[in-house]
Amino acid sequence: MWHGVITNDNQLCVSGCGQQETIDHLIIHCTIFGDLWNLIKFWIGVDSVDPQQVTDHFYQFVHSSGAYAPRRSFLHLVWLCCIWVL
Repeated sequence: MWHGVITNDNQLCVSGCGQQETIDHLIIHCTIFGDLWNLIKFWIGVDSVDPQQVTDHFYQFVHSSGAYAPRRSFLHLVWLCCIWVL
């Protein structure tokens, strides 16, 4: 970094995949971290299509169980824990 300017090399994804790091890339599209969601969905029994934006991903993941509030709370916690780890 020189005079507060971030170089192109410092904007790349921390996983080393070579793509520019954005929130959508890191959480959904990254070949390393994005694949984590398929494993998590399999583990908890959620079957859904992954959206292209993080806000839609959160909404779909949490509400995939329908209106059952305790299950939604559990999925909310799982989603937030996964984001924290990433």
